[in-house]
Amino acid sequence: MQYSIGQFSKLINISEYTLRYYENEKLITPDRDNNGRRYYNDSDISWIEFIKRLKDTGMPIKEI
Repeated sequence: MQYSIGQFSKLINISEYTLRYYENEKLITPDRDNNGRRYYNDSDISWIEFIKRLKDTGMPIKEI
């Protein structure tokens, strides 16, 4: 399934700002449609959950 950034943000309970930050830090690379809009899929959910678990251990973003 494909999710817009707004849908994905609500689904995983992370702000759109944080998702863009993760993209800038090269932690996640969402696909883009023909208009350049980000979209996320189910495999991105697993990856974000993994990032959340690493952050819960105290690991900084720069080390993830």
